[in-house]
Amino acid sequence: MKKYKLALSVAATSLLTVVPAISGACVGKTEKTPKTPGTGTGDTQKDNGKVETPKKDFKIILNSDAQYAGEEAKVALIKKLESKLPSYKFTIEFTDDYTTALDEVIKGAAHLAFPSVGALMSNEKHNEVNPYLQTLARSFNNDSTAAVYVDGTLENDPLRKLGASETEEFNATPYANWDPNNWDKINYIYKNFYDSAKKVNYQRGAIWISGTDEVRANIIKAWNDKDWATFKSFGVIHGSSDSGSKFILPQNLLKLHFNKEDNKFTTLSEEILNNANLFVEGKIAHLHKDASKHIVFDNQGSYSWTKSKEENLSKYTPRDGEKLEILTLTNPIPYNLGVFNKDLPKEVIETISDTFIELANADQDPTGKSQGFVGYEKINDLSSVISMYENGTK
Repeated sequence: MKKYKLALSVAATSLLTVVPAISGACVGKTEKTPKTPGTGTGDTQKDNGKVETPKKDFKIILNSDAQYAGEEAKVALIKKLESKLPSYKFTIEFTDDYTTALDEVIKGAAHLAFPSVGALMSNEKHNEVNPYLQTLARSFNNDSTAAVYVDGTLENDPLRKLGASETEEFNATPYANWDPNNWDKINYIYKNFYDSAKKVNYQRGAIWISGTDEVRANIIKAWNDKDWATFKSFGVIHGSSDSGSKFILPQNLLKLHFNKEDNKFTTLSEEILNNANLFVEGKIAHLHKDASKHIVFDNQGSYSWTKSKEENLSKYTPRDGEKLEILTLTNPIPYNLGVFNKDLPKEVIETISDTFIELANADQDPTGKSQGFVGYEKINDLSSVISMYENGTK
């Protein structure tokens, strides 16, 4: 799975209560005229006297990584869409600002965007758009089902088992010596970490630990004992408060796991406020700047899209005398959603959705691949999407 920015809300509202409103939007509307598409200036007369109806504008907002596919790929996507819907004129813009993209779709200034589900649900007007497409990601090895937290033990918990499996793969060869033949130059990933035959509709966070054998053993013991006070004493590197994989997802997991009444985890915000010396915002490379930190929150498999070269070595090369290990993965959350303006006709939404699916299935979707999308599927049950989101973030 290619690295992809998440934007989740720390204080999401009760989400299931909004399912009916959004679900109703998903069927599309054939009786209404779209807000922006079709807002031409009237018919125009050509030199031969024939009347030509102006084309309706349709703006798609893609995430900034889509630009890596190049201008040719952008033009090809537009031509494909216009061949399916000749009465529309398509344009494509790029941004990593999910909030802005959603606001544009809500207002009708844009007609399709691909935000994270968290960005969608944290928007107070989320019921004014039509989430119709679920993007798909490459499946990491051994992670093709949306397994969730059980009890945190290596014996029973699938998230711990996934962490152990990915640790074994990661440490098989030192990062500095990774085989360049495993680097996929088209998709910008180390292909040996992925199951090429499978796609998933979710992503996860990961909790790394770094230290000598003794330090890591003590961290694991604190985890197994559900001893939050001892666990956090090893120092934590976390992401910004709106980061899914590096803040909200691990926060959810810690809340599920460290639940002893006299030694309970509450929230990261509270812990950071009360124990500022034990927490620092940063990325995994920060381990080399702060020897007192031994726990890191990160994206699942972030190393798989980070090419082994001089400027990246500090990210996944352990400190002297230490070893990096993935203690556990987090619960999953849905991958990005294709969100349409709610006033678009159903047949237009269907045609565009079918086109994206067709291109991905034919391996002709370079703009999607550049964003980490390897496929799409129509959302038939929005409540299950929201349920996965809630289970991973509440």
